[in-house]
Amino acid sequence: MITKPLPPEIRNITSTNDLPRAITLGWEASTIKDLSHYNIYRSSTPNGSFEYHVKLESTSFTDTITEDGKFYFYKITAVDKDGLESLKSSVATQGSTLSKPQTPIAYEGKVVNKTAELQWKNSDPRAVSYTVVKTTKTSWITRESIDINNITETTFRDSDIKPDTGYLYEILSVDKNGIRSLPTEAIELRYEAK
Repeated sequence: MITKPLPPEIRNITSTNDLPRAITLGWEASTIKDLSHYNIYRSSTPNGSFEYHVKLESTSFTDTITEDGKFYFYKITAVDKDGLESLKSSVATQGSTLSKPQTPIAYEGKVVNKTAELQWKNSDPRAVSYTVVKTTKTSWITRESIDINNITETTFRDSDIKPDTGYLYEILSVDKNGIRSLPTEAIELRYEAK
């Protein structure tokens, strides 16, 4: 009596690291004639325990992830019509989602003629615009924040400020996918009523 061999290990697994909030995997099709499906296993570390993630019949898969710059490691198996499963791929394939853009640098601000003037330097070629987060200190404990989006220059003027009121400003870079950087340190500006 001859026992049926396990399907061979899956080879040539590729993964992406440049997609916003997704990792796409691809691999060489199994050579077995009675293939049923593929199983994908995922782990957050290369030597961790690989949990079953998804079953599919094609040789590509896009893993949708809610975080930027998130790394995962994958192993893939082939399963035949009798339920025999190949060994997991011996080497884990690492993929990652697109990281956040770099935070703007050399950030400064001052009040000139009752207008807050901010300027900064771009630190990431991926940045296509900037968001200014303006927080108004309405009392000792109350604060209100608004996002001012789609700023394409590395300067910003805010004439909507009141005397003797504290304002905090933070800048974020935004890439073409809408991924936002971490904010700069907050800068506090106020102008004193004469």
